[in-house]
Amino acid sequence: MGLLAGIITAPLFDRVLTHHLARSIQVFVPLMAACWVGLIFAVRPNNIIPIYVVSALIGVMGFLLLPVGLELGCEVLRNAEVSSAALWMAGNLWTLVFVLASDPLRGKEEPHSMRNTIILIACFVAASSLLVFKLTGRQARRELDVEKSREANNIIAL
Repeated sequence: MGLLAGIITAPLFDRVLTHHLARSIQVFVPLMAACWVGLIFAVRPNNIIPIYVVSALIGVMGFLLLPVGLELGCEVLRNAEVSSAALWMAGNLWTLVFVLASDPLRGKEEPHSMRNTIILIACFVAASSLLVFKLTGRQARRELDVEKSREANNIIAL
């Protein structure tokens, strides 16, 4: 489902929403935080459909935000290879932190209960979603590319 959403929205972000990437992050990250908070309440015995729905929404928003985050990462570091490697490393580092933190949070009364881990992740996502409202997302690299393209077209036209 997330791949389908990514396939549909990739051309939209590339052609239509090119200068509104920060705004799309400001919309989708709080929605994702709301889904994570909703997942806390959806996880109950014999409640599989809401869990699938909320997990699908989290996956869809994650796939929607992946290219936007990579593009804004390129804008910040001015280098696509370094920014993608840095984001990949940061993602793996946070995964390690949450995996190591989730083991002690496992429920004592129920051996496979991950409710406390879901609460930790939901709190982290909700708290970090407040930071996206400070994001300006000025795309100087893209503006420079457009300017160079115009200059090249003017040279060819002469």
